[in-house]
Amino acid sequence: MTEVTRSRGARCAARARAPATSRLLLAACYAVFLARVPASLAVDVSNGTALLAAVNDGTVGSIRLVANVTTPFAWTQAGVFITRDLVIESDTDVCGGGGCHVFGHDSRDFVRVANGATVTMRKMILDDHGDTVAPFSYEGGAVRVVNGTLVAEDCQFTDNVGLYGGAVDVGVNGFARFERCVFVGNVAASQNADDKYKAGGAVRFDGGDGVITDCTFRANHGAEGAAVHVANGATVRFERTVFVDNEDPSSTGGGANHLRADDAGTRASLFDCAFTTTNAAKRGGEMYAGVGSTIELSPYTSALEAQSSGPGSFVTWTEPPPPSPPPPPSPPPPAPP
Repeated sequence: MTEVTRSRGARCAARARAPATSRLLLAACYAVFLARVPASLAVDVSNGTALLAAVNDGTVGSIRLVANVTTPFAWTQAGVFITRDLVIESDTDVCGGGGCHVFGHDSRDFVRVANGATVTMRKMILDDHGDTVAPFSYEGGAVRVVNGTLVAEDCQFTDNVGLYGGAVDVGVNGFARFERCVFVGNVAASQNADDKYKAGGAVRFDGGDGVITDCTFRANHGAEGAAVHVANGATVRFERTVFVDNEDPSSTGGGANHLRADDAGTRASLFDCAFTTTNAAKRGGEMYAGVGSTIELSPYTSALEAQSSGPGSFVTWTEPPPPSPPPPPSPPPPAPP
């Protein structure tokens, strides 16, 4: 009887102890579960080191800037990928109505959006982002949307430099929505003196789609689309957006080329937009449609017709354009601490 009891106890103990492989499997499943749990922690940051830590912390779902910050040197070396839904916004009571500055001081792009994440930025001023390690070698001086969504509301992008897309680059699997944003003094350029200025002085849509509403592009520099370049089959919609004195500094003739569309299937749709070029030598060709691309205009005025150029198609909208598509859903509000 004693032997039987011991055998049963041993069998029960053996069943109670999961094999090592089972424990590893359970740990792996738990890790996958955690990866799928939405980040919910809300944090305030007042310096670049804290901002870097919060961006890299997968449990943080909302970041509030409570001071102007400068990105630390570590940002320059590695760049920062965001692979989860995240909201970054300013405390305007502290920084003023325009929001807090995030200074790059020639650091590499502020963030790269990847893995289907949605990053929402509100009331932020992104200044002076680029790359000091290998200058002008990365797309998107401030933000690169690799595979995901960027929503920027009431933001400013100032004096950023990228190889393509001086401030923002939107790749094939990306989407960007800008509302009430200002782009000033951004440059798409390389170190090659013979071919210095590149596509998308402020923003390049390289196959990724977008919507730009109530925005201003002023004094940005680039060769193909001094303000915006739309290419590789992208579809981008502009509403009530103004372009002022964007130009290609390497060009001595006419053609301000604020907006350029290239490649078959590419479509740029403009509703109630305007172009202003104060430099008389640069007037003409404010919009350029390359072979196979289409630029839609509503209304199609004689002034806009005079500002169009290129072998692509310019189409008049005879009916008001349909309403803008809704933005992607924002992440849920963070849980109270």
